[in-house]
Amino acid sequence: MKQLMPNDRAAITRFTVGTSLLFVAWRMLAGLSLLQLQQPTIFRTDADFSYWSLKVFGIADMLISNHIAAMAFTIIFIGSGLLLVFFTRKIIFAWIFASGYFVYSILINLYACHSMHYMAGFSIILFAFCAKKDEQFFLSWELMRYFICFMYSMVFLMKLINGAFADWDSGYVFFQGNITEYLYHNQGTISGNIYQWFLLHPFIVNLGAKFIFLLEGLFFIGLFTKRFDSLLIVASLLIFLSTYFFVDVFFAELLFAVISPLIGGRFWKRFSIKNKDFYKALN
Repeated sequence: MKQLMPNDRAAITRFTVGTSLLFVAWRMLAGLSLLQLQQPTIFRTDADFSYWSLKVFGIADMLISNHIAAMAFTIIFIGSGLLLVFFTRKIIFAWIFASGYFVYSILINLYACHSMHYMAGFSIILFAFCAKKDEQFFLSWELMRYFICFMYSMVFLMKLINGAFADWDSGYVFFQGNITEYLYHNQGTISGNIYQWFLLHPFIVNLGAKFIFLLEGLFFIGLFTKRFDSLLIVASLLIFLSTYFFVDVFFAELLFAVISPLIGGRFWKRFSIKNKDFYKALN
């Protein structure tokens, strides 16, 4: 696997920050920017301390209830991300965008009816771009890779210790609970018929669930070597597809946040060349 070089930092920044901005724009189209929340906005009372800290200190109310403050936050937040795409070594833009995304993810989760925990991926890895020197950045980027491997490994270990892996029917029970509402509203459709077929074949569903557990366990390998990172990317994709199809959960945002630090230097070098050609064309 090729080592990352200073020129690759721009490619990594543009790809990762650009992707996070696309998901922010997608969320705004769904009416989920701070400017688009209804007034008065009802907040969740079952949030943890990180959410409540913004509520207790008045930060949440200031940005949600005050239209001017919400507008200023949105412009600065998105604007800093766009500037970071073009000026990849301007640390001030990286700090503003990473901090803004972190606050935005907490506020949206505080006022949403359901925790959108798939935002947690970019909430963490975006801080890697706040490193001033290239050496510090690559160390931070490396840390994000190990953090992802660690989290997936702990998920597998938790399921193993708590008995979810040993419980053969857990996959089918989980599948039933998550797909019931979808079947109620989509009877007679192609996807509905496919789900009904799986409901009649619990062995396949349970076998698939155990396979996904094992894919999560593969990330233990990533803690010791990078040789199989391409396999971990495939595993991430299969985990995403399984949750999308069998659990009716769309975790694409988390998927991109997970695979970005796992991508090898060969891809970033090709992406760097394409970026150089693109900016030469602009000039």
